[in-house]
Amino acid sequence: MNLKNMGALFLAGALAAGSLTGCSGGNQTAAPKESGNETTAQAGKTAGKQEKVTLRFAWWGDEGRHQATLKAIELYMDRNPNVTIEAEYGGFDGYQQKISTQLAGQTAPDIIQLNANWMPDYANKGDFFIHLQDYPDLMDVSGFDEEFLNSFCVFNDQLIALPTGMNARTAYMNKASAEKFGLDISLDDKLTWEDYIEMGKKVQEQDPNSYLLVTDPRLTAIYVVKGYIQQTTGEQVINDDYTIGFDKEVLTDAFDLVQRMYDEKVFEPIQDSAAFNDVFYTNPKVASGELLASFGWTSNISELNGLIGADNIQVIPIPVLDNAKDTALLIRPAQVMSIPASCENKEEALKFLNFFFNDEEAGKILGDVRSIPSVDKIRTMCEEEGILDSNSVITIDYGISHSGKAENGPSSNTEVEAVFTNAVEKIAYHKGTPGEVADETMKLLEDVLNTLK
Repeated sequence: MNLKNMGALFLAGALAAGSLTGCSGGNQTAAPKESGNETTAQAGKTAGKQEKVTLRFAWWGDEGRHQATLKAIELYMDRNPNVTIEAEYGGFDGYQQKISTQLAGQTAPDIIQLNANWMPDYANKGDFFIHLQDYPDLMDVSGFDEEFLNSFCVFNDQLIALPTGMNARTAYMNKASAEKFGLDISLDDKLTWEDYIEMGKKVQEQDPNSYLLVTDPRLTAIYVVKGYIQQTTGEQVINDDYTIGFDKEVLTDAFDLVQRMYDEKVFEPIQDSAAFNDVFYTNPKVASGELLASFGWTSNISELNGLIGADNIQVIPIPVLDNAKDTALLIRPAQVMSIPASCENKEEALKFLNFFFNDEEAGKILGDVRSIPSVDKIRTMCEEEGILDSNSVITIDYGISHSGKAENGPSSNTEVEAVFTNAVEKIAYHKGTPGEVADETMKLLEDVLNTLK
């Protein structure tokens, strides 16, 4: 699979107007370079002779990810007393725009967690991240799968990012609620969109306040609209040459499916779900079991564990059309980590990144808070010690065996995604028929794609 040309990130605010440059946080003097044979632990012994270094590390996630990452940071600083790592973390909402603005204003952190589908646009706009393969004494990349790196992290023949873990599209169900409503589902089942609608009806018949699926317009755009298109055509939603890969009839059918999901109350009404700022974590009906299932990623499992309990999560098949030409099940990195090219303390940032990915004690702390670890020895260790969530392993195994066509850059472009998301909102609020919204969407897509070519 070759995703080097994955989508172009729409750079908001200052990034759209200014040049994009990486940046270090602070004016500290770089630490002296250590030999390639000096371990992190050994570095700690000589830290007294080193100058003080401050690094900034930015990421998003849930509380479990935050606490594990902070604990790993503390371990690194204990070993390296000359290093202070300032954590900048929070939720996903607004993160992309914030980082883009910081990159444009040369105030970006030294280590940055990013979405894999943002990387092609950064790479296309310039050389903004350090080339990790140029530092073999500081950053060991031998434990990563070479094809996975080449597909998602190598651009213009340069390794500019590392994957935090392997992520798969999947669906989850509250096991106790499923049993309550008499839903008996196996991961071996082949579920269609019609099967999902019938399950939604069964839930509604027993309790009008409960719904099969919790979703938001963006998730619906990805899983239902784009998923339906890819399953129907077997091709990319947007072609490599930035032309539309489907016709109006297919799009109308996809919007009709969205309309049915809302009208037949398979989805929680958008008037209710829109009151919460994320799809899972602030909606009380998720924790109560009144919202039974959701689409999501492997990396969402640790977050769901805290809401409904690890033993209560059941992985279920995503719906696939009868006679589908593709499953539309995507495998990609959970996130990636990069270091801006102008980071003033590159060596220390690289040492920390190497620790983050390759240190066994760090691996035990981080576990699967960013999905299944990407480094072979860390993944094997975590499996042997029972650190990995069993459902995370299940979703990856299922994803690998059922994966569809790898999504290309134009199809994952954030501006393209926004057009589909806005269309879903119109359908959900009955601001047009599926045919009318399809007409408008085709025109908007043409406009966006003409600007991206």
